[in-house]
Amino acid sequence: MHVDAFLHAFHVVYGIPQADLHWTSHHGKTDLWIIDLELQKLGVPQAEIEAKLTRCTEEMVKYEREHIQEDTGYLLPHVPEFLAELKRRGFQFGLVTGNLEGIAFIKMQHFGLEKFFRDGIGGFGNEHRDRAELIRIALQKAGKKIGFKYTGTNAVYLGDTPLDTKAARIADIPNVAVLTGIYKRPDFLEDIPDLFLDDFGHMDDFFAFFENLQKNRKKR
Repeated sequence: MHVDAFLHAFHVVYGIPQADLHWTSHHGKTDLWIIDLELQKLGVPQAEIEAKLTRCTEEMVKYEREHIQEDTGYLLPHVPEFLAELKRRGFQFGLVTGNLEGIAFIKMQHFGLEKFFRDGIGGFGNEHRDRAELIRIALQKAGKKIGFKYTGTNAVYLGDTPLDTKAARIADIPNVAVLTGIYKRPDFLEDIPDLFLDDFGHMDDFFAFFENLQKNRKKR
């Protein structure tokens, strides 16, 4: 459904004939980055991309909202339980995603997860093209909204692509790679995460990892 939102906006806003629209895999990239890459490939000048960008993103969110019930995606196993246990233990949540903010929360609502992400803390694909910047934006929002002070060990970034791990390294935040997507351990050769989880059911491994981060910080 998300891909269809891009293609719809490219056709409606930039006048790209539907027959010319052919999608490339963009796992781990932000929506603004994807818009640039796909439209440049189709010969749209960057100046035109920028001039029509706001309308493009608005059309994407509108399309997602109108068609979300057709989405064939599914909620990964153990996600609600993992988030509930984080909440029970007093963790604060931030949603960092390459999706546009409007699309991200349409998806969260559709899958029943919006209750975990109601405080506005996060970094979204309409705020920057660079995922590392989205992590920094989320930490800044946490500071402004709830007084959170990042120490280098009191936050963890979870992702499922090598680009997530690379962004975490750049943003200097501990990183967990959850192997529920198309990427597996051999794909993380260039940027290795601090912890691999096969799925969100391995909660004990995550909490042990976080506890060790706090112990190591105290030893410094």
